[in-house]
Amino acid sequence: MGLTVTQLKRAQYLRSSMIFDAFWGNYKNFKEAKKEYASLAVKDFEKIKSLPVSQATAPIFTKYGLNMMYVAIRDFFRIKTPDEKLLKQMGYEELKKQKLNKIG
Repeated sequence: MGLTVTQLKRAQYLRSSMIFDAFWGNYKNFKEAKKEYASLAVKDFEKIKSLPVSQATAPIFTKYGLNMMYVAIRDFFRIKTPDEKLLKQMGYEELKKQKLNKIG
């Protein structure tokens, strides 16, 4: 059950939207993007993990750093959807596979 090109572009947009919404402190849009991204990522994890990742960094005691911390704390205590839980589990399994490949 693969994703179409449009869905892959949407997933890439949602991934970067999560980063920049956290950067600007927009928790509502961050939460919606994370939910929608998780539902797309569960459908085809292999294609989704190969998409490029946007990055935004800021020192913690600046306006943007505090915005990111605010969003991270609220997200930590939020009740996750089943798709988000499954995506997290898939990510852990992928890390285990990578560690086993390095060892063996």
